[in-house]
This record gives sequence, C-alpha cells and structure tokens, in this order.
Amino acid sequence: MGAILIRGATVLTGDASMPVRRHHDVLIDGNRIAAVGAGFAAPTGAEVIDGTGALVMPGLIDTHNHAWQYAARGIGMRLWGHRIYQERIASLRERYAPQDVYESIHAAGLDMIERGITGSLDFFHAAVTEEHGFSALQAHEATGQRVLLAYGMGLGYPFHGQKHFAPPVDERLARVARLRARATGARVEVGIGASGVATSDDFWTELDFARSIGARTSMHQNGAREIARIGERGALGPDFVPVHCNALSDRELDLLAEADVPISVTPECECSVGRSLTVIGRAFRHGVRISFGIDTAGSAHIDLLQQLRIGYRLMQYLDAGAARDGARLPIFDDTDPPSAGPDDFLRAATANAAHALGRADLGRIEAGCLADVVLVRPTDRDAAETDPVGHLVLVGAERREIDTVIIDGVVRKRDGVLVGVADAAERAARLSATRSRILAAGD
Repeated sequence: MGAILIRGATVLTGDASMPVRRHHDVLIDGNRIAAVGAGFAAPTGAEVIDGTGALVMPGLIDTHNHAWQYAARGIGMRLWGHRIYQERIASLRERYAPQDVYESIHAAGLDMIERGITGSLDFFHAAVTEEHGFSALQAHEATGQRVLLAYGMGLGYPFHGQKHFAPPVDERLARVARLRARATGARVEVGIGASGVATSDDFWTELDFARSIGARTSMHQNGAREIARIGERGALGPDFVPVHCNALSDRELDLLAEADVPISVTPECECSVGRSLTVIGRAFRHGVRISFGIDTAGSAHIDLLQQLRIGYRLMQYLDAGAARDGARLPIFDDTDPPSAGPDDFLRAATANAAHALGRADLGRIEAGCLADVVLVRPTDRDAAETDPVGHLVLVGAERREIDTVIIDGVVRKRDGVLVGVADAAERAARLSATRSRILAAGD
C-alpha cells in the first residue's frame, strides 16, 4: 500500500466550516489521508491522479440495506404496501443456498463501489443457517468495501407458508460470536440486526449481548414509543442505529440527539410502503445525526445519491407545506428557512454515516482520516463547478462518472473500471445463474 496524490481537484471536505476547496491536492499515505492542500510534490513512487475538472469527496456510506436481495433486483419494483414485500421478496430467503448469498452480496458490494458507496451497513436477515452467515461475511470481505454486517436476529417479515424460523436467542447470539471470530480483517465488522423492540422481548438480551462484546446494533424502528421505551431504560447510545424512524415524536428525536444516536432513513422505500417522511426535516432540526440507506435492491435502485435527491425534494415539499398551510406564499427563506441544505445531506451520507459505523476517523477529506475517497468526473463540468455539492445531491453522478474509488488507501476503481475483480461478463453470468435458481425454486 503506497502513496497516492490526487492533484488539482475540487475537494468536498465534509467540513461544515469550509466544505469546498478548489484546485486542491489530496495526499494519501497508506490507509490514511496525509494532507489536503495545494502544490504538493509527489512522493517517490506515488500514484498521481489528475483531478483537473473533477470532484473529490469522502466515500458514500449506505447505512441500511439488505444486500442478499440484490439478485432479485426489480422483482418488487411496483412495491406498494407490505404485502408485495412479504410475498415476493422476503419469502425468497428460503430459496437461497449459502452460495447464492455469496453471489448476491458480492455483486451488490461491487455495484456499490462502482457508484462511490465505499461503506455499508448490511442488515442481513437471511441467516437461515449459520453457513449462510459465513457466506455473507466472505462475500463482504472479498469486495473490498467497508462493512458493518448486522447479523439478523429474526428473519424479517413472516409470510404464508414460511418454513424456516429463527433458533432460540442464545443460539443466534452464539452464531454472532462465532462469526465475529471468523472475520479476517479490519474493514468488515460483525454486529447485530436486532429483533423489534415492540415485537420481541429478545431485543433487550440482544442489545446487552452486543454491548458486552463491543458490537454495534441496528434495528428496524417502525413502532410508536419504541425509542421512548429504550430511553426509559437508559439504553440509548451511539452504538445503536435505528432505521426508518418514521413514527418518532419530537421528544424522541431529542432523546436521540442527547444520546448521540445515529438514525437511518430510506426515502424511496419509505414512499413505497406509505410511511411518513417528516422525520427527515425534523431530524435535521433537532440535531439528530441522520443518514440514508437504499433498503432493498429488490425494489429500489442501488444509488445512494438518488436517495439523497429523493429525500431532499420530499423535505422541501414538506417544509413548504407549513408555509402553504399558513398562507405564506411565495416562500421567503428568512421567514420559512429550509430544515437542511445540500451540504447537510452530503454530510449525512458521509460523516454522519461514518458515525453510524462507529468511525470518527471516516467521512471527511481531512488529514488523519481513513482514506475512503471518491473522485467524480462530471459530464456537465460547468454545472458541477458552479455548485459542486448541489450538483451531487440534486443531480447526482452516473456510474460512469465515478472515475476513481479508494477504500482504506487501496484503489478499487480506476479510470472507471473496477480493479482486481473477475471479468464483468463472467460476474454477470454467475449472478444471472443465481437469480434463475432462486426464482425457479418457487415454481
């Protein structure tokens, strides 16, 4: 692992006080950012990347997805309500062999890297057997992505004809401990995808166990007063990541902010099942560290910038609703300021999301931070240079514009092409075969 110098780029630092630095260099030494400045001389033997006309940003981090569902892309595209998810997507887990889990998660991770998503919180609720969990771990370790693998204590939504049920909580926790022991590197951490606090008393056992071994916990948070109940027990903390969070009261948001608890919201999937999305603007206003996720690739596109764009526009619409209700039109930003701006959304997908992974040294382009860095070469350079952050959040970047992806100081995508992975046609054929087996198993 040598030095890398990105020269002359527009650097989106993630720092609220100075978010954009133009014509700057980024020097990477090993797996850390060594310096950010201008006019650096390249160290002997360093790889030099011309950043002229390019944007450099911290790697994006998706804080809630189910990567095992990637092979079923599109099957729930018309998702409306929960029944389609239960019948068409959740039920697929029983058809997966461990190798199918590997192929799906491996393909999902590489697709994320191609789109500048360097980190992921994978809520893995397809652990039908212990070997399924090990296949998930192996797949994540093979991609090069930085991952928190949250081992699902439950198997997601129940459905008619379900055969597999989760074993007793003690056995599930023993599986987590064994899986953590099998993890081979620092990039992939094994945590817990907890049972719902409103649906299972096992939640408290799972949370206590996670903390006893230093593991992080995530949970689907859909019920009223769940966060209040956890707060009443004094159990809120920054090592806990509730997801969706649409039913949160303002008081619960204050509890989360006080305990520095990060949350994850998945805008596209929230819309498709009819949940409220007022939590986005309210979370920003209450000082909660909000981040974003894709949720299920079975119905949503693996593109985190798209989730930011959807979330931002929905927040604007809801913010404007207050002005409309008060007959304060046209809107003026001094009397009806927005809950957040594009810079806040980009930080949500980088620094805030890094907090959800438990990494204070991630999510910024700053000396000393881990070198998870993305270089974007926008097709529309004029628009991107006019407002770099606004361009990424409100327009996005196509996969072909993600030129270079560096994770932990290692180049994983160079000149628009993944590095060190099998031929794209071969990978596509393997994934297609996996998909065929999964879908055919239900015929």
